[in-house]
Amino acid sequence: MTSAHAIKAKRRAAIRRRIGHAWFFAVVVYAFIRIFLAEKFLTKYGLPIKPFAVVELVSSMVYALASARFIGALVDNNHRKAGFFGLCTLVGFGAPDVFVISASDHIPRSIFVVLALVVLGTAVYTIHELRSKMRKARVQQQTLIGELVAEHISSSIAVPTATHEQTVHSTDRETENQKP
Repeated sequence: MTSAHAIKAKRRAAIRRRIGHAWFFAVVVYAFIRIFLAEKFLTKYGLPIKPFAVVELVSSMVYALASARFIGALVDNNHRKAGFFGLCTLVGFGAPDVFVISASDHIPRSIFVVLALVVLGTAVYTIHELRSKMRKARVQQQTLIGELVAEHISSSIAVPTATHEQTVHSTDRETENQKP
């Protein structure tokens, strides 16, 4: 790998880290919003808010880290890692909702419908974003591979140049052909 490609790879890794940090921050902010909404609407149905907050925050952190690594593993075609981080992503995603269902006394059907719609909407959005990010990352990866192959080919093909002796002989032949 040339130094230009090493620099590009380092930049891409730095961008990947920044995106991962932004994703982590967004997921944790979303967790605090869910905790606020749970306290406002679900404590009257027996949901213990402090344990829920712990489950929500821990599972959100697991979800944020695992989903970022899941995407990276899919882009890198590392199926073993993708399977592990995919499972961690599902656990982190579903744990708070399972806790709400199991820890509450009696939740009305309308709350279940709203909860199910939120889970379904979030899942559909997440899957859509994952597919979109994977496509973009694969295109970038293929572009990088194409650039590396092109550079390797161009550096390994030696363009033949005429030697001094060949140039002198061809010049002599041209001069002879021009004489009347």
